[in-house]
Amino acid sequence: MTADQMVIVQPYDAAAWDDFYQALLHVIEDPVCYSSAGCAIHGR
Repeated sequence: MTADQMVIVQPYDAAAWDDFYQALLHVIEDPVCYSSAGCAIHGR
């Protein structure tokens, strides 16, 4: 089995993943609620 396109594997970069995590931390800890009927996460 072969891939249709070349696959490039990048080395793991812990600092880059931490930057990504920190940039999205507000979304992870307080997700956006689109429900007009209320939200179990936000208690609304």
